[in-house]
Amino acid sequence: MRFGFKHTEESKKKMSEWQKGIKKPPRSKEHCQNIAKSKLGSHLSEEIKQKISKTLKGRKQKPCSEATKWKLSNALKGRKVRSGWHHSETSKQKISKSSKGKKCPWVNPPHFRGTEHYNWQGGKSFEPYGVDWTESLRRTIRERDHYRCQLCGEPQGDRAHSIHHIDYCKTNNNPNNLITLCNNCHVKTNFNRKYWIKYFRRL
Repeated sequence: MRFGFKHTEESKKKMSEWQKGIKKPPRSKEHCQNIAKSKLGSHLSEEIKQKISKTLKGRKQKPCSEATKWKLSNALKGRKVRSGWHHSETSKQKISKSSKGKKCPWVNPPHFRGTEHYNWQGGKSFEPYGVDWTESLRRTIRERDHYRCQLCGEPQGDRAHSIHHIDYCKTNNNPNNLITLCNNCHVKTNFNRKYWIKYFRRL
């Protein structure tokens, strides 16, 4: 390619009209690998970087559709993360400079804490259990349920399964109100509680 050569506006229009409706064949893996090898070590100039930044300014990224999310998840399945790989000192400094002043996404804002949280149940998690909530009671419930999670059927391993209160009342330790759940399923039942109460009462 001749450096510095630019197409005229007429030739650009002709090329765009000619290419309309033409479907390009999918690239093979070898072709993609050759492209990646050819680009190794190459860097964009400052002028090209500024042009790209100008064209991208003000653009809003469209949210991915469910179909594209499904395609991305299938494409990433089975990929191994590079173990033992670390950022260089220069990249660490760049990341720290770019993240300065930004709020951490994992820190909950004030309206998501305590009484302001959407799932606030009046402080039920701080309530004490009943007097009859003992280790022997929990063991009998696990034995009754054959040491299996009653939601997914996972058998108990080294870690003991949790005992869940169906009506979410800690003082109601009636065996009919208790059920064996694995840790993952027990976490699920913290949300949409009305649904889980109806579900477990049907069992």
